[in-house]
Amino acid sequence: MESTAVSAIKGDKLKDSAQWRNWFARIKIYARQKKVWDLVNPQIEEDYQEEPIRELRMP
Repeated sequence: MESTAVSAIKGDKLKDSAQWRNWFARIKIYARQKKVWDLVNPQIEEDYQEEPIRELRMP
């Protein structure tokens, strides 16, 4: 499956919404395999996102 997901990332040209759904599903599978889906999920609500990392201040 990884080769399919990698081809999805490398720039397939999407011609219609059915192709988009297929492409999005491949991206989602690949991201879940790599355990990064929570970081790239475009549908996550802001309330559930972690606080951004803030710069440390010198005491």
